[in-house]
Amino acid sequence: DGANGAPGPTGPAGPTGATGPTGPTGATGPTGATGPTGATGPTGATGPTGSTGPTGVTGPTGATGATGATGPTGSTGVTGPTGATGPTGATGPTGATGPTGVTGPTGATGPTGATGPTGATGPTGDTGPTGATGPTGATGPTGATGPTGATGPTGATGPTGATGPTGATGPTGATGPTGATGPTGATGPTGPIGPTGPAAADLLFNNEDGAIIVFDDDTVPLNTEVTVVTVDNVSLEEAQEVKIDYALSIESDNIVDNNLVLEIRTYRDATLIQTRNFTRLLSSAGTQNFPIGNTYVDIAPSTGTFEYSVVVIVTTATNVNLVNAVNRDLNLIVFTE
Repeated sequence: DGANGAPGPTGPAGPTGATGPTGPTGATGPTGATGPTGATGPTGATGPTGSTGPTGVTGPTGATGATGATGPTGSTGVTGPTGATGPTGATGPTGATGPTGVTGPTGATGPTGATGPTGATGPTGDTGPTGATGPTGATGPTGATGPTGATGPTGATGPTGATGPTGATGPTGATGPTGATGPTGATGPTGPIGPTGPAAADLLFNNEDGAIIVFDDDTVPLNTEVTVVTVDNVSLEEAQEVKIDYALSIESDNIVDNNLVLEIRTYRDATLIQTRNFTRLLSSAGTQNFPIGNTYVDIAPSTGTFEYSVVVIVTTATNVNLVNAVNRDLNLIVFTE
């Protein structure tokens, strides 16, 4: 910073602060020469009693003389120098107070005693209001240059200048490291569908051993459908293929010149999907057994759960006592893509 300029003129004095407490009384100066006694003035107010000095040695009491009549007061002569103070005599009885004389003129003021020591400084009064600012002093000489401040932020980049002419091509630098792999490109179009592989398949089956009556004059008359084997809860998608294989034996008890006609029907739920006809003419009597096998491929009409069953119905039974279906087997192969 530069040197301070010259102080401005002093502003007006602020208001006087509160008076501090009175300092201690200074030491009493030497008594001046006593002037002529003036006329007694009126008695002033009694001042405060000073501290009592030490009591002097009591002198011997003199004999009291008879009081003479008071003569007129003569003029006061010049007071001589004060003699040394003798020892204080015993205090006599106080006489009657005489009438107050006429107050004489005030004597000349004696010289001022030496100034006593300065009393302790009283507390500082409240600060007065600040005076008006004086005029600015003349500018002092420039101070030495301070240290350089921190560099400010970089200003905005100016517009790019015009491109200069292309310099000659320098030698090829060393190959830099390989950059990060770029994002994967869009997926290309799907190629043509390849040939279909072999289809997977599920096998469902039911093997019923023994015999079930499909015709008897007393219990199962002609034209009665008898279910001989079933596979249920077959889950299929629409247009799914099902290969149906069944095998059974037809066993009949005949008399001579017998004739037997029957149908073996395949159902999907209540829908008839295939029928196989059986006809046999025999001249001999006895029990005859005819094994029958069949295969068929069904296509599911919709998505759902289905039941497949094999049903036998006897339509003609001449000279035939009883017809049984024996050892009924039903296999389903469900093909899945």
